[in-house]
Amino acid sequence: MTMTDQTKIYTLGPADPNAGVRAKLYAGLALITPLLSALATFGIVSTDQANAATGFVTAAVGLLSAFGFGLAAKNTNRQVKDGTFDPVPPAEPHPVTSAFDGLTQLQAGVNAAVDQAQAKVAEGVAAIQGAAALLPGGTQVTDAVMNGPVGDLLRAVTGGKG
Repeated sequence: MTMTDQTKIYTLGPADPNAGVRAKLYAGLALITPLLSALATFGIVSTDQANAATGFVTAAVGLLSAFGFGLAAKNTNRQVKDGTFDPVPPAEPHPVTSAFDGLTQLQAGVNAAVDQAQAKVAEGVAAIQGAAALLPGGTQVTDAVMNGPVGDLLRAVTGGKG
């Protein structure tokens, strides 16, 4: 991918200085074969001459192919050595993610402690109500307490369990 302004061309990635030469060579070879067929068809060159030229072009393409495969093998070998094909290492956790994970764990611990405290307060309220029920008029006293501000406070603390 290239970007151009008035004076400079910027290339993203490694630039290949031989790319232009290879492109011209490929275009030339792609032009020669049909050109020879056309020249032989119209009798400008003999069939033997066209076959000889086509054979030469075929041999040249074969040599270029062998060169291309050798170049590909060399580049692949270099990439294997420099780690291009190595698996991507696992990503390190981002500090913000780690902090949020820590806060989530802390919140879970706090929620568990609050639930445990609410259960203990509810148990205490139930024990007091049970003991008050044994006393004459104790049920009326605990009902009055539970219907007043103390009851509201206990229900708020216990999450409605009292």
